[in-house]
Amino acid sequence: MPRQKIDPHPAVNHIYSNIRQIARCPKARELAPEQIAQLEFLADKLCEEYFLLSTQQ
Repeated sequence: MPRQKIDPHPAVNHIYSNIRQIARCPKARELAPEQIAQLEFLADKLCEEYFLLSTQQ
């Protein structure tokens, strides 16, 4: 699910934007590419879960 289709809660958005900022850092990608990929995966999962929870209400 593309993140753009979600209107996340400000806290979720803050976490997601922090992860994106870390992921854009070339040094972080150089030192820990697997961990960056895991962070990106978890950020996407966070947005998906928030979307699912918000649509249940």
